Amino acid sequence: MKISLYLIIGAFFCLNLSALELHCKFEEVYQDNQQQNGLILIKNDHLRYQYYDSKLYTIIKNKYGSFLIPNYQKEKFQKINNNKIIDSLIKIYDDYPYIKNKYMINGMTLKIDKSLDTYFLKRIAIISEDRNLSIYFFDCEKININKKFFQVSPLFDFK
Repeated sequence: MKISLYLIIGAFFCLNLSALELHCKFEEVYQDNQQQNGLILIKNDHLRYQYYDSKLYTIIKNKYGSFLIPNYQKEKFQKINNNKIIDSLIKIYDDYPYIKNKYMINGMTLKIDKSLDTYFLKRIAIISEDRNLSIYFFDCEKININKKFFQVSPLFDFK
């Protein structure tokens, strides 16, 4: 009886981990010390990667694909294919909570620093022929995220 109770509790705990919904702020730091800041939302296989800079954009990945929406023109969007960084973030998230320290994805090397005090990662170092940068994640919290924040049209502001 005790064993089956532990199995049920363990299965419930594992299901909750795989259904993690996450909100984090991020900072991208490039080799030339240029920086960009924004937020990331993750819910199952949906992702929103949004830069704060109004001259930049928001990337939405949902069941219909990946989309780029300019922050200065939110009613316009275009479908994008093979965004290496977004696809890599989804792959790493899919491995949660068993995230590796290093990944080789789409011709990129990704080195992972896990956070000791939050639910996700501290840093991802991305090394490739095209670019070298680090993405730092901070102020991460588990929250329930409404699926409307992963819609492309209309694009709802997340606050």
